[in-house]
Amino acid sequence: MSDRPTTFERAIPVPVEYELRGAPNDGGMPRFYGYAAMFGVDSEPLPFIETIMPGAFDRSLSNDANRHTFVVDHDETKLLASRQAKTLSLAADSRGLLTESDLPPTSYARDLVALYERGEARSMSFTFRPAKGG
Repeated sequence: MSDRPTTFERAIPVPVEYELRGAPNDGGMPRFYGYAAMFGVDSEPLPFIETIMPGAFDRSLSNDANRHTFVVDHDETKLLASRQAKTLSLAADSRGLLTESDLPPTSYARDLVALYERGEARSMSFTFRPAKGG
């Protein structure tokens, strides 16, 4: 049994704006550029609908100890990038949480590119821990 306190994590699927840029013709991987979350936009309907407000990411982004990762399907074994390795850039601007990363040449990153090119990959979701008290 772990000594760590239990934390409640939630994931919100949201419609987002993103694109893959600069895929070289030599089989290299493109750069991911877009928003992991948009401010003032309702999440996809689950048993609830949530809206992310400006400032929601400020505390987390200012803490370098936080391990922010960019993964496929919330699966840490399908790592695309991380702030720790300096392969992931995250910044809150007036529109939302801007995310940039060079995609690695892995099978699951290639799958993501193929789904994006077909128009299948249309949303992202992010995991978060609500602040104490909600």
